[in-house]
Amino acid sequence: MAQGTYRPDDVAVMRSALDDWCAIHHISPTSREGVAVAVKILDLMCDRSLTRQQLLKQLEHASLAERIP
Repeated sequence: MAQGTYRPDDVAVMRSALDDWCAIHHISPTSREGVAVAVKILDLMCDRSLTRQQLLKQLEHASLAERIP
């Protein structure tokens, strides 16, 4: 699991990206998949700050990669 220091602005961006991703995929942020996405977001933001759009793009790339056998 990601460990890092996040600025308050980063936390707001991460929460917004999680909410958007979950709405797009019709899942709850507290579901198993929602929590996995939250952890992925923490990992993505661990060493750098990204925008909400950049996070969503990274999440979609990760989702596509996981679906390929």
